[in-house]
Amino acid sequence: MFLSTRNCFLEPLSPDHLLLDYETVMESRVFLRSWSKSDWPEEDFRLEENLEDLKNHYWEHQHQIADTYTILTPDKKHCLGCVYINPIQRITTMTEKESVILEQRPAFVRFWTRNSIQNTDKENIILNELVAWFTEIWEMKDVLFSCNKKVPSQIALFQMNGLTLWLELQQSSRHELLWCIE
Repeated sequence: MFLSTRNCFLEPLSPDHLLLDYETVMESRVFLRSWSKSDWPEEDFRLEENLEDLKNHYWEHQHQIADTYTILTPDKKHCLGCVYINPIQRITTMTEKESVILEQRPAFVRFWTRNSIQNTDKENIILNELVAWFTEIWEMKDVLFSCNKKVPSQIALFQMNGLTLWLELQQSSRHELLWCIE
């Protein structure tokens, strides 16, 4: 499944995107550390390490474990970020009660955009196109978007574009805030 609009083009992330993805990851590495609540990517993150990441994401896509899409410019010359679509069961830090609540949802989405378009109209447009893609093409009106408290700009983006905080998980993680489409 692809998404093609006048603002962006999404296709499954694969090793073919290595150079475009690496450039975007390295430009956005400080943001990505907060976004992922990890030390990834480290300052000395190498192209070969990125290739392994891409191979892993592509393998998961091929085996229907999870889907990762690269967000490209319409001409496919620049990477604008990534979108990750995962089954709810991949959230590993939830209580039993949260698990029961979450099992009614099909998936959760995480996405990030490169530094140069964060907090811009382009990022708003991409989010709105993602929402439309999930609700109209994927027919997943009950998909959740996730982020964490260390990324206030993404919280503001979700709020500004009409997403509603649906659940805050008790345990701190990269998925601690779950937003629904209203």
